Amino acid sequence: MKRDCKSALVKLRAGQPLYRGYVLSRSGGRNYFISHALPEELVLARIEEEKRDYVLANAVEILEPSNDRTSPRCPHFKICGGCHYQHIEYPRQISLKESILLDCLKRLGKIETPLHKPLYDRQWHYRYRASFKITKGMIGFYRAKSRDIQEIERCLLVHERISDLLAFIRAQITTGFSGSLEIAGVDPPIVTLLPEEDTEISTIVNIQNKLNKSDVDCVAIYPKSKHHSTEKFISLCLNDAPYKISPRVFFQTNWELNKRVLLLLRENIHLRGKKVVDLYSGAGNFSFALADNAERITGYEENPKAVSNAKINARLRGVSNCEFFCSRAEDIPVKNFDIAVVNPPRAGLTKRAMDKLISLQTQQIIYLSCDPATFSRDLGKLKTLYDIESVRLVDFFPQTFHIESLGVLRKRAASAKKIS
Repeated sequence: MKRDCKSALVKLRAGQPLYRGYVLSRSGGRNYFISHALPEELVLARIEEEKRDYVLANAVEILEPSNDRTSPRCPHFKICGGCHYQHIEYPRQISLKESILLDCLKRLGKIETPLHKPLYDRQWHYRYRASFKITKGMIGFYRAKSRDIQEIERCLLVHERISDLLAFIRAQITTGFSGSLEIAGVDPPIVTLLPEEDTEISTIVNIQNKLNKSDVDCVAIYPKSKHHSTEKFISLCLNDAPYKISPRVFFQTNWELNKRVLLLLRENIHLRGKKVVDLYSGAGNFSFALADNAERITGYEENPKAVSNAKINARLRGVSNCEFFCSRAEDIPVKNFDIAVVNPPRAGLTKRAMDKLISLQTQQIIYLSCDPATFSRDLGKLKTLYDIESVRLVDFFPQTFHIESLGVLRKRAASAKKIS
């Protein structure tokens, strides 16, 4: 049961870090989940929401600050819902995320293992894709825990070229346009208009024409039809070869760190003569990165547009040992593979997908996850057959609570080179 108690203030000592940007505090027999606090700080917190097992609270005054506290760089921090950790020095952000990951592994996966060296790159301006909300001529992001829009001039997380382009686009948007605007890629950026269903077609066409005449590549997905106005591709570089993505197809937005992850795998996973299955293969990110060293790579992806992109990329790159099929992970045929690469959505592996992965009986599994809870749950199931060779934090999203993890597993009783 929820009760309205937003006027209440309480003095709390912050303790263990929790996922989603909270810190746990126990006081008076109650559990408090505090936002905008660091472990060991003494804070004055405003109660936001009271639930059955815990209370949500927000630190409004820091009575005893941590040495790792810093001043947020963005004027919209705490208002915009995009960032959660700007008040924390970056090295401490890494250590907090590692603590949360270790806790999830222990509680949910019954796994106790040391973490390998974390992977990270730029703290700021790392995103190669951003989605902005538009209403009444305002462009920005949703406010925290709200559907109201916080107008912004620049975002410190997106690549500088995207912020530069946003300023130009703002002048072209009319008050008659409502919906979303996505900017992806940097060389050049591609703008995608996603209008609400009641937006006049003439308004969409007018904005698109103004942007295209200004040498801004712009596509529109028209209401109801869901079709693009024209086909354009986001252009990226992967292993010194072209990598093309359609607007709205997933790619790792922290592209520079993505390349470092792939390099780590190329240098440490023995691929020569191996058959690799790439589940949730998208447009071929893992497949093409590993193709040079593997005998054959077979990718399965349920998004037909992503599969089409993967096949286009194979032709552009002159790759002959990769093949891609449109299929859910649960429905792939059981074939003889040596290594499985899995990069599932936030919900992790479904029961059927887990059963399928186990039935493949690959000697090695490479698992990249975007949720520490489902990652820990899935590794807990796999540990009955596989030894965990390495687990590490991959900080794709600095200044936020998001945690991505990379695990390498080997079928028990087999030997392998471990990643250092």
